[in-house]
Amino acid sequence: MATFSARDGRQLSYLAVGDGPLVVMLPGGPGMDPGAYFADARLPGFRQLYFCPRGTGRSDPPPALDGYRIGGYAADVEELRTHLDAQTLTLYGNSHWAMIALAYAEAHPSRVDRMILVNGVARIDGQYRA
Repeated sequence: MATFSARDGRQLSYLAVGDGPLVVMLPGGPGMDPGAYFADARLPGFRQLYFCPRGTGRSDPPPALDGYRIGGYAADVEELRTHLDAQTLTLYGNSHWAMIALAYAEAHPSRVDRMILVNGVARIDGQYRA
């Protein structure tokens, strides 16, 4: 499992498997461990990066409970993109993280190449992002 430092000093982690174009796998939850959540999910021909949300895997929790909001999770995706030095990301968001992927795409539309959203909401608006 790889880790990196976010701008606020927290450690965030992920596990990458496979070869090919990158797909960032965002688990359901909140609070789901991506290794367990995606245990049987394999995309042949793709490099899958299982991102560990705040407080899961080796990712540090935020310093306060209000850090577990959609905007904070979406900011962590941008931290990951910056760490990977990627121009754009393909996001696979499941359940709760489908909503996070939508919030990230709204905040950073030029940074999203593609999205696969599973079991999520149809749209997101400001009342959910705070």
